[in-house]
Amino acid sequence: MRGGFEWTKIVPLILGGWIGVPIGVFFLRNADPQNFRLTVGVLLTLYCLFAMFVRNPGVVKRGGRGLDAVFGLIGGMLGGLGGMSGFLPAIWTQLRGWRRDLRRATMQAYNIAMHLVTIAIYAASGALAHADLGQFLIVAPAMLIPSYLGARVFTRFTERSFTRAVLVALLASGVALVYGSVRGLARGSN
Repeated sequence: MRGGFEWTKIVPLILGGWIGVPIGVFFLRNADPQNFRLTVGVLLTLYCLFAMFVRNPGVVKRGGRGLDAVFGLIGGMLGGLGGMSGFLPAIWTQLRGWRRDLRRATMQAYNIAMHLVTIAIYAASGALAHADLGQFLIVAPAMLIPSYLGARVFTRFTERSFTRAVLVALLASGVALVYGSVRGLARGSN
């Protein structure tokens, strides 16, 4: 994937995200998790349905790197707040009309950068417990296998099928967030 990297496009997203992560961590202490998940789930679901059924939504060409940094910042805030740094920048790179290898390379670099900063801030603030590190050691290998398989399958996707696959995955995430948060809110009101 080294050929997909265009650092002039990736760096503004990452720099914006690095500013956003501490803001998200700050809000984490005051946010209602159920309402946060519900809001993110509804936004994801609505966007994916729109993108799947609108044939030619157009490409956003205005705003330049500054607007890219703003979407990186918002993604960083979501990462610090709930570990969901990637979905908004993924949507943004699609709206920008970036080709699939650039979108994939951007999201790889962006997500790694956001998660490293988030973990560092959690550790520095004392929000990361010793048990969390043990769980990470269990989850990390489980993430490596699908990542490897995804990299192998990626080469078989066309531009259109890659976009569809991303939208289906984001839609599934949105619906799962809405379902889980509605169930949680319903249990809380009983």
